[in-house]
Amino acid sequence: MIKCPQCGYKYLGKIGRRKYFCSNCFSEIFVSNNKCKVMSLNEKGVPTVIKTLKAKPATKS
Repeated sequence: MIKCPQCGYKYLGKIGRRKYFCSNCFSEIFVSNNKCKVMSLNEKGVPTVIKTLKAKPATKS
């Protein structure tokens, strides 16, 4: 399960092939090529990058 890198919320909605949406902090998360970009909409509605992180490999529970 993926968690929001911005707020830690663990129930993300999937909006695309590698896109997720956090309904807690209203961020979009894009995962590709071992990188994770957290984006948010500014007051004009333009998406802006908040963070770029290196993706962690999935672990088995």
